[in-house]
Amino acid sequence: EYIGGNAALMAIKINEIAPESEVLLAGPIGPKLRTFISRDIETISPKDTDEEVHVILEFGKGQQWGKATAKCANRVIISHDIANSRMTALEQFDVSLNEFNPNLIIFTGAHMLDGQSRDFWKQRLVDIRNFLKERPRTVPIHFEMATVGNLQFLPHLADEVFPFVDSIGLNEQELISLAKSKEADFDFTQIGPKPSIPDTSDLLHWLFSSYSSQNRTNSRFTRIHFHTLSYDVIVASKRALGGAVWANSLKAVMEGSKVASLQACDTNEISTALHELQIPDKFRLSNTDEVLHRSEIEYTKENGYVAWQREGIDYYMAPVYVCKNPLKTVGLGDAISATGLLTSEFKFLKSKKSKQKS
Repeated sequence: EYIGGNAALMAIKINEIAPESEVLLAGPIGPKLRTFISRDIETISPKDTDEEVHVILEFGKGQQWGKATAKCANRVIISHDIANSRMTALEQFDVSLNEFNPNLIIFTGAHMLDGQSRDFWKQRLVDIRNFLKERPRTVPIHFEMATVGNLQFLPHLADEVFPFVDSIGLNEQELISLAKSKEADFDFTQIGPKPSIPDTSDLLHWLFSSYSSQNRTNSRFTRIHFHTLSYDVIVASKRALGGAVWANSLKAVMEGSKVASLQACDTNEISTALHELQIPDKFRLSNTDEVLHRSEIEYTKENGYVAWQREGIDYYMAPVYVCKNPLKTVGLGDAISATGLLTSEFKFLKSKKSKQKS
């Protein structure tokens, strides 16, 4: 038995990295789950909450189940989670924030609404939008995506949430599903389930262009933290965009990729015995931008990262030293995003420094 849920896993990672921070975790937290969570983390939960359980089947590369053989390490998650699928803690979280006065808000779990009726999730998305709109611009909001199976729900989620958050974390499956649901102009048959580096770059450009304050006056969205098996990318702007500035993004993407390598192998250091690089030696940075497509990048371990600009926006890519025999695949994205947020620096032009809380 382990702690589950994006919010809980991110709260624990923040508490682990920055124990001096005050962390408030909101959600349906039953008595057994509470025993797994550090007393340093303040929790709020609806009364008489039952234990919500997710069953996770993890398997390694080459493992067999009947006639099927796993091509890579992965997992299957089965959940019957009533409270989270209704976002039962939203209103309580809203009230608690006024007293807690945070410097960072992380919002996640909205993907679980997709199993509810259309009328229900449409109303809850409006409730979430209104909750986000009430938050001050000086306090950055990060929204962590997760897998959504209902492609009719996904575009509504993006339209109602993305313009009202500062930052988004997601992986390649979530990015492709979102682009498909919005009928973006890509050849998804050619891209496949594992997009190449230039395809990922183009998809991230589409996402940023579609929702960020670069092209939408009323949007506060200015940052993406993308993670996949062999590399991570942060998209942000060093200059003020919609009044917001993200700094230290290069260090953030490198620290995020490092924590994935260590956590997957349950080790304290990266080694050739346990880890390997899986990004290509040479690659292009776009299939649609003529200037970026023209040059072929040759990655070297000495550099440790690749950075480029597109339409004035900065892209930072760091390779992931992939764990050869992962011991745990669940929660890697949450650890990457949490680490990246703590390493990043956010400033709003009218913001004032205050004690760090999360």
